[in-house]
Amino acid sequence: MPKWRRSHVAAASAVAASAVVIARVILQRSKCSRRKPTSQHLNEQGDATLTEYTSRRKRTKLKELIKLLFSSLSSPTSQRALALALLCGINTGLSDRTAQLQGLIFKSVYTQNRSKFIRQMLESALLQFSTSFLNTTIKNYVDQLALNCRDKLYRHIHELYFSGMNYYKLAFVDKRVSSPEEVICNDIPALTSGLAAIYNDILKALFDGAFFTYRLAQLTSPGWSAVTWAYVITALFVVRSISPNFAKLFKKRSALSEVFRQAVARVVVHSESIAALNGDDREHYLVTDSFRNLQKHVRRMTGTQWWFGMIEDFVTKYAASTMAMIVILGPFFGGNLRTDYTPEGNATTLATMRYVTSVIINQLTAIGGLARCVRKVISLHGHVQRVGSMRDALLDIREHTDEEMQFLDGNAIAFDGVEVVTPNGHSLVSDLSFLVKPGQNLLITGPNGAGKSSIFRCLGALWSVKKGSITRPGGSGQGLHDKVFYLPQKPYNVVGDLRDQIMYPVTSELVKEQLTDSSLRNLLTLVELDYLFDQNQDSNVNWEDKLSLGETQRLAMARLLYHRPVFAILDECTSAVSHAMERRLYRLCEEHKITCITISHRPALIALHDMRLELCGNGRYNFELLHRHKETDALSDAQINDMDQSALESISSSSSSLSITDEATVEELDPSQHSWLSNSDESDHVGHNPLNSPLSLVKRSKKSNRFARLMRLFRFLIPKLTGTAGKMLSGLGIVVILRVFLTDRIARLNGETVRLLLLDDLPAFKRLVGVSLVQCMASAILAPTLVFLTRSLSMHWQEKLQTHLSMRANLFFRRKAFYKAIHIHPDVKNIEQRLTDDIEKLCVELANTFPDVIKPIADLSWFSFQSVRLIGLRRTVFLYSYVLLGLGVLRSITPNFEVLVKKSAALEGSFKYIQRRLRTHGESIAFFGGNEKEGAIAMSAFQDVVTHTQSKLTKQWSYGIADNFVVKQLPTIVTWTLSLLYAQQVSSTAAYTQNVNDGGQLGFDLRFVASAISHIFIASGEMLQLYKRWQELGGFAHRVTEMEDLLLALDQSTIDEEGDGFVQEGKAIEFAHADIVTPTGCTLVRDLSIDIPRGEALLITGPNTSGKSSLFRVLGGLWPLRKGTIVKPGGQHATTVKELFLVPQRPYCASGCLAEQITYPEQANLNDSRVVARLEDLLESVNLSYLVERQGGWRAVDIWENVLSLGEQQRLGMARLFYHQPLYGVLDQCTDAVSVDVEEKLYQEAEKLGITIITISQRAALTSHHTKELQLLGISAAWKIKSTHQ
Repeated sequence: MPKWRRSHVAAASAVAASAVVIARVILQRSKCSRRKPTSQHLNEQGDATLTEYTSRRKRTKLKELIKLLFSSLSSPTSQRALALALLCGINTGLSDRTAQLQGLIFKSVYTQNRSKFIRQMLESALLQFSTSFLNTTIKNYVDQLALNCRDKLYRHIHELYFSGMNYYKLAFVDKRVSSPEEVICNDIPALTSGLAAIYNDILKALFDGAFFTYRLAQLTSPGWSAVTWAYVITALFVVRSISPNFAKLFKKRSALSEVFRQAVARVVVHSESIAALNGDDREHYLVTDSFRNLQKHVRRMTGTQWWFGMIEDFVTKYAASTMAMIVILGPFFGGNLRTDYTPEGNATTLATMRYVTSVIINQLTAIGGLARCVRKVISLHGHVQRVGSMRDALLDIREHTDEEMQFLDGNAIAFDGVEVVTPNGHSLVSDLSFLVKPGQNLLITGPNGAGKSSIFRCLGALWSVKKGSITRPGGSGQGLHDKVFYLPQKPYNVVGDLRDQIMYPVTSELVKEQLTDSSLRNLLTLVELDYLFDQNQDSNVNWEDKLSLGETQRLAMARLLYHRPVFAILDECTSAVSHAMERRLYRLCEEHKITCITISHRPALIALHDMRLELCGNGRYNFELLHRHKETDALSDAQINDMDQSALESISSSSSSLSITDEATVEELDPSQHSWLSNSDESDHVGHNPLNSPLSLVKRSKKSNRFARLMRLFRFLIPKLTGTAGKMLSGLGIVVILRVFLTDRIARLNGETVRLLLLDDLPAFKRLVGVSLVQCMASAILAPTLVFLTRSLSMHWQEKLQTHLSMRANLFFRRKAFYKAIHIHPDVKNIEQRLTDDIEKLCVELANTFPDVIKPIADLSWFSFQSVRLIGLRRTVFLYSYVLLGLGVLRSITPNFEVLVKKSAALEGSFKYIQRRLRTHGESIAFFGGNEKEGAIAMSAFQDVVTHTQSKLTKQWSYGIADNFVVKQLPTIVTWTLSLLYAQQVSSTAAYTQNVNDGGQLGFDLRFVASAISHIFIASGEMLQLYKRWQELGGFAHRVTEMEDLLLALDQSTIDEEGDGFVQEGKAIEFAHADIVTPTGCTLVRDLSIDIPRGEALLITGPNTSGKSSLFRVLGGLWPLRKGTIVKPGGQHATTVKELFLVPQRPYCASGCLAEQITYPEQANLNDSRVVARLEDLLESVNLSYLVERQGGWRAVDIWENVLSLGEQQRLGMARLFYHQPLYGVLDQCTDAVSVDVEEKLYQEAEKLGITIITISQRAALTSHHTKELQLLGISAAWKIKSTHQ
């Protein structure tokens, strides 16, 4: 067989054998790491039916995801992948030609052949520019492929997620995926980026491995090529046998990271409730504990990666150079590659040896890279499982939905023998049958948890119905937005303009244009919200932060009147509006022929309905016909018409003066975002704005330069060199210096290799192989140690920053700064992302930057000394002149990476916020049928991320070509030029005219000079790269320091300094000439003076936005007292839950077990029988004793806001009040979702426990439980007090 054919066969056989072995290893490791989680996954299904169904279904694995991403050759991902394969193939050929040319150039320098040297330099310049263009383009294609894969995978998940009501069922019914937003925003990007990088690594390894195996077999013999493959395969099995279970480690890290992010997110989302309940310490503990658990695991994982990395690097990476020397032994020492021993022959041998060495190292590096892909694939297992689990769940839900009962089409709503069952199998109502025709209003009553809202979850297809039939207008379909419209107690507001709120879930712009401004104003006027039209024309408003609950409910009424459905389901949707507005809604519905189906506990609404369905709570129900009292209706309509007319006159006459409308929407969260508040009358603004002091510091931080921000961070992170960070930096410096020393020894070893080869000294060369092996071991120890110290330093800094901001120093939680930072100073956006992702990225990048600074400085110092010694000062100065010129060129064309990084972080934060809102408000969106609208919003946010990322990649690509050429490629020409000048300096004649010893020494010197100059250029290139790193660090540093500035400012500006009022300690609550003023300066209540002695309950009433809840914010210390005096138990900062306790309308459901829902913010000691007995008594007092058995015991943990009905949450909130038994309890409309008899019982229990109640409500029926009533009039900040006995 011819030699070339033998080499082809050997190369092909080696590649095929290795590919089979490595593929088998990947599959075996994937199966082993996947086996246990799969069984756990199947045991943790949320719904029994879905569990049985999914157990028969094939789970999504990496192979399925790859098929999805590369489904057809015409897809952008496939085309990009094919193009990347072509580029990698070209790059392999280019690398081979470059290696050949380097050997020829070395020969020309050695022989001082200037004519050949010039021609070769021209070819080298062309190759180097091509290499720069190709390498940068490959990197760009890898990033673009990752982006294309992310785009395709997200669109696939997006389509499933928004198909029907899958987003609701995934979170509230199936419950397999606890945080879909984490999977979408974190796991999908990490998975696609990892896959693109691994694909590129595999391509490069396959092309390089196959080609250089062929070249080695061609140059030497197939035997030597087989030796290298045998070594790598053996090394692979060695590494595999000792490899830890990285899949398990990475999976646990992802889970712990999710717990930490969720802990921070809960504080951000529920900040007002937490602040009002004094839950700072409890939430601080949860955040701290989750972070420490994460850090503990990461430290253990880093230690595991350290010792394993040393072994893996030695076996698969550094030993490759020693293997190259071993392979050289045969062909060059008496082999076919050793030419004659003449000086010319020596020059040819040196050129061949340089090329063969490059071939061997490229081959071994490629094979080792292919082997290392095994660990990279395993590291993605956690992301694959989480993304696959979400996809599986969505596919299961979609297929399961197709099997569900189909609705019957009709002009009425009818239930016939329907059994209402929760997703976990608990039966609420059995054999439910009723009929509601148009024009017949139905009232549904019953105790909490009896299934009132659940009936309409079945009607809206949110829950599946296994028994019976349902008839509704439109028949089968998703949601209730067409002919059946749903108004929940807390309506959902989409991010957008006013027109979006009214027309939701309409998405068509043409349809939106049909709603004229005058029609929009008329709709808002009907619900007394026309001031919103006049005062806010923004197109992208977060209305949840703008409007009070009452305004939100009235805006939902306007939405109902716009859509004019046949049926309207009113689920406690008027709890926060006045009785006049409530009766107006029913009258308007009757005028527009809208049939109302009302869920309520209020007997007063009986007169407005024709039928009543009463659920008994034990699966049974009663249905009865009612008779409206027409005279009552007529009287009510007359009264309402009078109120409508007076309201319209008031609105038209007060457009230029202060009224309730001037203060609207300043009562609730985030009032500082009201751009239209500045138009209010000056008389209602106080002179001093409390925002000025904190925000002035934040604005100054925005203006501070990058250097000042980074220096400030350095001073904080490295307070002294003898500290932990200083010692770690010293260790890093020592390791870097040792690596520089080792690099010098390796450079000398390379030169010695040349010298011994020319001398044909085989024994000395064999000893040199042993030296090389020792150096490889040292490199294998130092490199992972450097990574270990860098990661440890990063974790130390993360812990230090977290301790400073949210842990021990407690800036985020101190004095309720988290509430103020989110709601009072909202200029600093994405607090959650800054505390989690931004801090992590900043510390990682900062820690990686330190060795990148120390190493080039050490390299430049040492090798510059060697350069001056060998080539002289003048040529070294010439070398540095090039470096400075390159720095100037790159500086002039560098994009503003700081701005790019900040914008990327902001867009990713917005995208994640939209995904989190979808999960939080999933039920309301599902009832409205807002799939298409919310899907469009989410896709628009994602498209913004994609567009910006593409723009950033384009800028990085254009800059990267110049950067790679100037920093990495062009210096090669300078290196060879200086090497030629050195050769001429040593001898004016060619090297081959010298004797063997002198020629060998010249070869040694040339190799060492080339290495020294190369290291100078590499170090200079690393220094040039620092400018880009500096900019990117500035982006993260800006976001973190901006947040720190705000928290420090809030910590320094105490409530005393913010306001002119005084808060004093006393046994009772007293307001003396106090002004209730929003943080933006709008006065809601002026000159309030009232005593609230112990035992004398107070009822606070008034229209929406009159300042009822704001009164508590000032009393609870959330807002500063601007004027006057407040006396309260505990005084300024010492008020505890034992003195003043708030029960909000939607109580905060804490993270923890069932018992901790009562004891919050304290932890529950369930080991104490007395505590358990007391908790049982408390549940009995609020009629919730069944919860313990239903939920599986006191220690049961769940997402309680999704599990409990609003009525159950409110009664748990009252149980929490009774548990703490404070002196004063503030009830902010917290009994609107409970029945009248239960409400009566709750007030009696509070009175029995000696709790003085302060109730905020619209309900006049509560006056019997109070001594006095404080009426906030909502006009000119006026108020009045009257006795409830009048």
